[in-house]
Amino acid sequence: MKRIVIVEDEALIADHLALLLVDLKYEVLAIVDSADELFAVLDTSRPDLVLLDIQIQGALDGVDISHVLNSKYELPFVFISSNTDDKTLSRVKHANPAGFISKPFKVEQLRSVLALLPAKKPDAKQEEINSHFFVKDALGHVRLAYEDVLYAKADDNYTHLHTKDKRYVLSATLKKTEEQLASHGFIRCHRSYLVNLKKIERLGGNFVLIGNEEIPVSETLRKNIVERLDLL
Repeated sequence: MKRIVIVEDEALIADHLALLLVDLKYEVLAIVDSADELFAVLDTSRPDLVLLDIQIQGALDGVDISHVLNSKYELPFVFISSNTDDKTLSRVKHANPAGFISKPFKVEQLRSVLALLPAKKPDAKQEEINSHFFVKDALGHVRLAYEDVLYAKADDNYTHLHTKDKRYVLSATLKKTEEQLASHGFIRCHRSYLVNLKKIERLGGNFVLIGNEEIPVSETLRKNIVERLDLL
């Protein structure tokens, strides 16, 4: 569910807009009536969208706020206004809004504008977190990128993770390791092996080549490998 902040200094209008959004299955994170209140919310929360009235009281109007949203918070916003004259449209056009909704609100217009919004960009910090994990070594725990792992090999109740230069031993079965690695591009090719699909250099009849290593591929699992590779 997308989370939306409403910036509107007329309480009745803001409440009406919030009800429409709830009916359309959006979450109203906050309703504020000034730039200061909006920035206070954004400093602690991250909505998916800001619905921004152009004419609001205070030192900064909606267009002024939009420039801060672009430069500091990098958040998409949709202008809402009862003014659709050429001067207003010219001013808001250069702010690069994700849309424009005119007052009085019509639910169909609101639905169509919001439906056409681009998908939320991945959070860069979260992407960085999700691209790495920690494994134990002789000195404690070391940070390892998923993409640096070439393959994993079972060893009873342990699993060996192989990178280009090192091998790490996990105190987990291959099945348990597969549960963590499967969503990061790894696939079972043999009862004793997981491989990183991005590292496969050659697919043979009963093996895959990763670097200088020939990793066995069982007959029953070969089909899964073929389906995941871009074969011409």
